[in-house]
Amino acid sequence: MPAIKGGRIRSILLILSSFLGALVITLGPARSQTKTDARPRFELASIKLATDCGRTPNDPGPRGPGASSPGRLEIRCASVEALIQRAYVGFANGVSLNRAELEIKGGPDWSRSARYDVAAKAENAAHVAEMSGPMLQQLLEDRFQLKIHRETKPGDVYELTVAKTGLKLKPTKEGSCTPRDLDHWPPTPPAPGQPNTVVCGAFRSPPSTAETMKLEADGMTITDFFAMISTLLLQEPVVDKTGLTTLFDFPWRFRGISASTWAGATEAGIGHLRLNPQVRQSPQRWRTNSA
Repeated sequence: MPAIKGGRIRSILLILSSFLGALVITLGPARSQTKTDARPRFELASIKLATDCGRTPNDPGPRGPGASSPGRLEIRCASVEALIQRAYVGFANGVSLNRAELEIKGGPDWSRSARYDVAAKAENAAHVAEMSGPMLQQLLEDRFQLKIHRETKPGDVYELTVAKTGLKLKPTKEGSCTPRDLDHWPPTPPAPGQPNTVVCGAFRSPPSTAETMKLEADGMTITDFFAMISTLLLQEPVVDKTGLTTLFDFPWRFRGISASTWAGATEAGIGHLRLNPQVRQSPQRWRTNSA
């Protein structure tokens, strides 16, 4: 469980793969920041081993903005892999949240088990997406001496098209959900007796049984919804070929399943929405079992 300061970190190779390609990442000894990169940097930043994550660590992982606000980034109890996912996938463009996720193979145990706290301050009121993407990339590269390149190989993906009978999804009504504001997340809790805010693009999990899966989301595109479903339930990535960019409300409920049949049940759920899931070869996906 190495710290950032005080000694060398043995070089390692992490192979991260998805239908978007693979990130090959080398972690080396710590070094001070340089100014040879045009990407924005933090004015002040700290990465240190977390000392108190509690029984249920507050680990926002690669996607959630955590306890952050414009100009300040705070991430608690996140693994190195989670920080890499967040910086290079979830917020890679520095503007919006990408719900796809890379599969990580290889790397030492500490890259998954050790938890780190990140506290950083920008010179101005930078948006959380920018700090979580390009600025966090720069910080990780400076502190861990990260070096990255992408590689691709063929692999299977699910391609989604609309069934001939037509899509069984309702477009989101204007005003029925509140757009997600990454700069002010999580939303302010409602006053006592008031309902919770329905946030566009946020998953909800109604009460389920062992053989009934329920997931709900409002105000999401087909691409974003199935990027999450792919991460949670499927073995293969999902590529949206419907051509639809409309926001929909997703009621995801079906019965007669068990944990051993999630993939098949998920395919059935996709069909229930009158979408056709077809397995295709993609030249963009690479899997590896070792570093």
